[in-house]
Amino acid sequence: MFQKLLENSSWIQSLTPQQLDELKSHTGHLSFENNDILVKQNSRTSNILLLVEGIAKMHLETRKGKYIIVKLCKAGCFLGLDNLINNDTFSCSFSAITPATVCYIDYHFFQRLLVENPAFVKEIMHIISDENRFLVSRLAALTYKQLPGKLADILLYFSHEIFNSNTFSLPLSRQELAEFAGTTKESLIRTLTEFKNDKLITVQGKNITINSQSIIETLSKLG
Repeated sequence: MFQKLLENSSWIQSLTPQQLDELKSHTGHLSFENNDILVKQNSRTSNILLLVEGIAKMHLETRKGKYIIVKLCKAGCFLGLDNLINNDTFSCSFSAITPATVCYIDYHFFQRLLVENPAFVKEIMHIISDENRFLVSRLAALTYKQLPGKLADILLYFSHEIFNSNTFSLPLSRQELAEFAGTTKESLIRTLTEFKNDKLITVQGKNITINSQSIIETLSKLG
């Protein structure tokens, strides 16, 4: 299970051979199906959660019982790492949107690695910094951008960050896309249809192809 992470994760590569062996002995894993909740908002855990297979959504429940999808997490992502380092509660929920596998790393062992390995600390700080930078960008987009700009952001996010392709199958329902964009389902569908009619994208069910990358990028920048 760690082989793919060894190839792609600089934080694992920062561990000594002995620490890597200890990591394996202090780690368990569970498998989840689509729509299963991986961790609930405001809950506590004694483990660090690492998504090793599948895709999950990070979502916030508001006081009115509505949801905002903050981001998607793919294999290799920690789930709520900043909360767990402070031994605090999760500020958001995480749910599987494909079959997924999560590793549970013992919290106290993880804390020991932070004390013993400066290179590991540096890698974890980079991960948290990148996460915070993304969240600030998302907050600005949700606050100031119009719906075409928000939808353009989402399409580019799927293309560049999740699937590395201009053609992909949407992992979210139309309702979830609306929650991701911070709008209503009806408004999201209307804007998606406008993109399709303008031939900016091709839509076949859940399959999307971005036909005009430059225009989508311009819409994202203009907001």
